[in-house]
Amino acid sequence: MTSTVTKDRISPTSPMSDIQSQATAYEILAESPLTANSMDEAIKELKDESGQFVVLPISAESAKMLPSKKGDLRGSDILLEAVLEEDVARNAKNFFSQAQNEIKK
Repeated sequence: MTSTVTKDRISPTSPMSDIQSQATAYEILAESPLTANSMDEAIKELKDESGQFVVLPISAESAKMLPSKKGDLRGSDILLEAVLEEDVARNAKNFFSQAQNEIKK
């Protein structure tokens, strides 16, 4: 089954369009009906040899959500980074907990 992801009313050159496109793709993936076998295979890929889940490096900085740093950092820059990192971490936790809940069903 293939799905088509469309961008509505956002310029393809906008950094937010890439983030929205990725989020839409993750949403489609999270809501797609997977067979038990394919889910088991996906889970095996996310675990290391000891059976522990591999932690993925997810951050607002790696997602390029933060403006480029020019000159000295100010308090507002640090606060913005902290708020965005917390938001990204919470969203990642929610995304992966949804997958865990699907496995338990």
